[in-house]
Amino acid sequence: MISASVLLIAFLGTMGLVLENAFSSSAIAALNGRLLQQVYGLLSVTEDNGVTLQLPPALTDPLLNQLGSGHFGFVMDDQAQVVWRSQSAMDQVLAPELITALGENLATGVARVGLVPDGLGAMRYLAYRVQWLGEQHAGLYDYVVMEQTTLLDAEVEGFRARLWGWLVGIIGLLMGLQFAVMRWGLKPISTFTRDIEAMTQGDQRALSGPLSLIHI
Repeated sequence: MISASVLLIAFLGTMGLVLENAFSSSAIAALNGRLLQQVYGLLSVTEDNGVTLQLPPALTDPLLNQLGSGHFGFVMDDQAQVVWRSQSAMDQVLAPELITALGENLATGVARVGLVPDGLGAMRYLAYRVQWLGEQHAGLYDYVVMEQTTLLDAEVEGFRARLWGWLVGIIGLLMGLQFAVMRWGLKPISTFTRDIEAMTQGDQRALSGPLSLIHI
């Protein structure tokens, strides 16, 4: 019974870890997908003013218009200078780690994702480099959108709590059922052993239950 319980706990524990990692990976992939969609949204409203790129101050995405939303957008030139920032990022300073990452030969047309430190923890970013070929000027620009990981961490933590709560409940239920089945299955053996001891001591002359026809 102990071996079966250990195997049960090991199996469900391993399954819990696999499900937890799968959910975390799925949540991160969904976040990266949202960030990429935000980049495409910024590209769709980009204009060329003859000197640099220009985007409207107010965007259709309300999260990029509101201070404290935890969502930020930037456009940077090939000298790592910010040429545009969303209204939500007016009080934000780009982390040196992000500037360094963008300078490491970011391929044109390929998204790069990562984490950068933040005062409240960390921010997940997606950077997308474009080769701008306008009528009046050309150049490389990096579109960067970021989101604080607070909501993602809370989502993963909530799933983890629910998952392990269910698994612990299932383990307790299965172990209880296993104990009940084992006790019920071993009851005839216990009764037989007790009868044999009683017959050996002369307290009774026959077995009880289905074996009651056997006498000594």
